Amino acid sequence: MEMAPMTKRDKILLYVVLMLSFIVLYIRFLLIPGIENVQQAKADLTEAQDAQTAMQETILMASVNAADKNTTWGDLQNANAVYYSLLSSDELDTLVTGLELNHNMDPVSLSIGEAGTQNLTGYAAGDNAGQTAAPAGSTAAATDADTDAVTADTVGTTAAGNAILQQILAADLIPQYDQASYFRTSDVTFSCSGDDSDFFALLDDLADNYPSVQLQNFSISTRSYAAADGASVTGNVYNVTLRVVLCDKGGVQP
Repeated sequence: MEMAPMTKRDKILLYVVLMLSFIVLYIRFLLIPGIENVQQAKADLTEAQDAQTAMQETILMASVNAADKNTTWGDLQNANAVYYSLLSSDELDTLVTGLELNHNMDPVSLSIGEAGTQNLTGYAAGDNAGQTAAPAGSTAAATDADTDAVTADTVGTTAAGNAILQQILAADLIPQYDQASYFRTSDVTFSCSGDDSDFFALLDDLADNYPSVQLQNFSISTRSYAAADGASVTGNVYNVTLRVVLCDKGGVQP
């Protein structure tokens, strides 16, 4: 059976079908993927440009951040100089016993508690009573003090370091260094014997020169005790509880 020759109309219809097929295939497999690729490329370019801008800003701020870090670290070291490092029991023993002997007191007993972490509060009888270690309004405390502070780390600093440390802790350092773990305290209870005048001089020395040692309480009793030569002596015995403020200086690095 012979095929009828294609008429002009058939040829036109065939041409139209081929052209429509070509257009559909072009749009589906070339145009749409191309548009998607262009859009993805633009998004990648924008992301890369944003990353480049951020890196450039970081590079520009590197020197400023390094300077701020060094300044803050120096301020921290100056501020915490008034506080003791994490002293061992033997070091606390040496500190307290030396204080007694320096004031002609005879040690009778000594008990040293474990160093614990906590939020420190102001001395109950002081201007900052009830305030925490970094209160917003206590930065002026002790700024006018001009007496020397004797600590395990330094000699010649004053209680003004308290105000500096409070300012630092109240500002940028709180998010980085938890206050409760940065400060630690150890309660030391001791008994000693001697004269009232020497004991009161010891208390004055504590108040004037030991800003990181807080007097919690004391009592005076009269009883018989063994003197250094073994003889039984009747006299005053002074029972004292101190709270030594320790600072985890080694746990914070620049």
